[in-house]
Amino acid sequence: MNKKLYVVLGDVYSSRSISQSNKFLNILETVCKKINEEYADDIFGDFKILKGIDEIGGIIMDIQHLYEIITKIQDVIYPQFMRFVVVYDFVDNPLGSTDVAKMSGPAFHKAADLMNKLKLSALTFDASLYNESRDRFLIDVMNLIFSLKRDLSRIKRQIFEEYRKTRNQYIVAEKLGITQQAVSKNLYHMNWKEIEEVEKRLNDLLKEYPASKKRS
Repeated sequence: MNKKLYVVLGDVYSSRSISQSNKFLNILETVCKKINEEYADDIFGDFKILKGIDEIGGIIMDIQHLYEIITKIQDVIYPQFMRFVVVYDFVDNPLGSTDVAKMSGPAFHKAADLMNKLKLSALTFDASLYNESRDRFLIDVMNLIFSLKRDLSRIKRQIFEEYRKTRNQYIVAEKLGITQQAVSKNLYHMNWKEIEEVEKRLNDLLKEYPASKKRS
């Protein structure tokens, strides 16, 4: 099999500084399993750990949920953080396996090169996809929003995600065991309206990218 797919690689920042490596390994395995289950219709090769506790990888057929996937991984592994690259190119799979570790091809080579360059920069995301000008806009927006959200504390992240789901500050406060005033104050200071608007536009942009045919 040789077809164009989206290869996604994630690399953990400062993995050598993680004191409880076994615990973090379990966290990575758990979040990969969750992503594979939740986005099964988009995934060609399940997300899995590729190297120690440093790197994960997966292959998707459609990137409309790419930002959601990355965000959920980042939220679960917090306070650790990952950089990500995604490449749309040919994947070589002569044995017919859907195991990411057993595949190769131009998409993997490009993704590895992008990741090596990304490690030398201060950025979090890079991509080589379909259209250079559109890709550049996507890359810039992704890096900007990850930069904004990276400094959010765990409680701010929880408030943001719970409020996104419920649109009710009182429900969020009750679930997290804090006051409604605390929810309101945190939402205001994290500029949630601006972040959410950019996220919406970002997800709309991702829907414009081509999707590979689903597995038979």
